[in-house]
Amino acid sequence: MNVDDNIVHGEPTKEFFIDFLTRDISLSSCILDLVDNSIQNLVHISKIDVMQALLIDKSPRFKGNPSVTISFSKDYFRISDTCGGIPIQMARDEMFRMGYAKSGKRFAGLGLYGIGMKRAFFKIGRDINIISRTHNESFLVKIDVDDWKSRSEWDFRFSDPPPSKDGRISGTDIEIKRLNPGIGPRLSLVTFENEIIRKLRSTYALFLRNGLRISVNGRPVTHALPSLATKVFTPTRKRFSESGVDILVIVGLSPKSDNRPHGWYVFCNGRMIIEDDQSDKTGWGQDGTPQFRPKYNHFVGLVYFRSNDLEKLPWTTTKDNVEVESPIYQAALTEMKIEARPVTRFINTWYPSDKDEEEQVVHRLLLDRATITRIDQIPKRIQQFKVSVQPRKVEDVAKISYIVPRASIDRVRKRMGNLDLTNKEVGKRTFDYYLEKEC
Repeated sequence: MNVDDNIVHGEPTKEFFIDFLTRDISLSSCILDLVDNSIQNLVHISKIDVMQALLIDKSPRFKGNPSVTISFSKDYFRISDTCGGIPIQMARDEMFRMGYAKSGKRFAGLGLYGIGMKRAFFKIGRDINIISRTHNESFLVKIDVDDWKSRSEWDFRFSDPPPSKDGRISGTDIEIKRLNPGIGPRLSLVTFENEIIRKLRSTYALFLRNGLRISVNGRPVTHALPSLATKVFTPTRKRFSESGVDILVIVGLSPKSDNRPHGWYVFCNGRMIIEDDQSDKTGWGQDGTPQFRPKYNHFVGLVYFRSNDLEKLPWTTTKDNVEVESPIYQAALTEMKIEARPVTRFINTWYPSDKDEEEQVVHRLLLDRATITRIDQIPKRIQQFKVSVQPRKVEDVAKISYIVPRASIDRVRKRMGNLDLTNKEVGKRTFDYYLEKEC
């Protein structure tokens, strides 16, 4: 028997590998993976930790106006950055490998498993050009996915790039053509463009706040950090460590003018992975924490994880969810539930069942007297949630009651974007609107 006849082949086919990588990830998440690639280089070169924006009053900002420019249509996708470029050695050993090897060089970046960039390539299209330039070297990698699948080897090849048209020598350009079925029509939709901008605003809010610029089809992206109601209220700030991971918990109330339902926000190394979560994975309905209801819309909780050891962070491979079973996350979740209770208990005083309705609104009126403060601008000291101002006397408030057609209330609910609002909440918001606009 030939020796080779004893070999049982166990390597994956490229078709299976591509299908496995791309099946359970959305197009928008793939685009964010490519943005992660740009930010990974920026953080590595600048050595700036965006968590400092939440810890100190004067945190360092990125120098040189680094930018990420995204453009797309039904025929192509392109992302280019001025974030320092990819050194050839890093590209050879890490960026183009199917998974990162263990390395002693660790920093609080966003590159976790070494699959995000390749997964995005395979999801979007079949003709990929990557040009990257640092201050002293450059390379071009062309990937024809159909040709690559037909070859036995898994490697990609470097070549020399053409001269830079804009004179920029420090950044990366990725262009993808021959888009996969279904991708072009998605990229041609204005609604998809709006979706990407919305996700970029929240996902990279701390990076945008620290000086990174991002644009999509010529539209600049601004950061969307939550704001808190302060002066009257003191938000909770709790900082601790668990197995080498720094954890910061902030809990408070959103301002009166912010009618959006909030919840918990979860960050890993500056990247938001969960936005306004109201489920049991962030503690709602567990261990004395109530189920989320519309009355808790003003609750805002933030938990921030930071580590140079990226495998310890409680994020999934797609970085759009939390790994609930992670011991690090479980330790944080215990603290999250503890710090949430004083805030939910205070909100409960807005709606007591054993008091006159005029007394019920007394604590809610404190939101009228609060100051709006962005979450990275609140005092950086460790503190517990408290109410700093006594509520007004009952005599200072009065009840308004009126009857309107149910269909009219439903129309207002729909316009407000929340069909779960109670009649009382609809009446209060319409009164507040008139008071603000007409008085």
